[in-house]
Amino acid sequence: MRAATSRVEELTSHLAEARTRGSEAAAAQQAAAAALTAERGRCQELQVAVLGLQQELADLRAKLVEAQGGLFRSLLLLKE
Repeated sequence: MRAATSRVEELTSHLAEARTRGSEAAAAQQAAAAALTAERGRCQELQVAVLGLQQELADLRAKLVEAQGGLFRSLLLLKE
């Protein structure tokens, strides 16, 4: 009877430890999910910023081509 009682106490202890580890794992999983959500939000913000910068670069390139064309026309007029 003592051995059975001791075994029950041991199993009860293991069960309590397993429940604690399970709770800790669930909390870690929730924290990881929250971090993932935050990182996805930051990623979307960066994608929007990159798109804005790409548009700005395209606009600047267009202005450069326009300015180069104006400079070329000015040089041609000077030669005349």
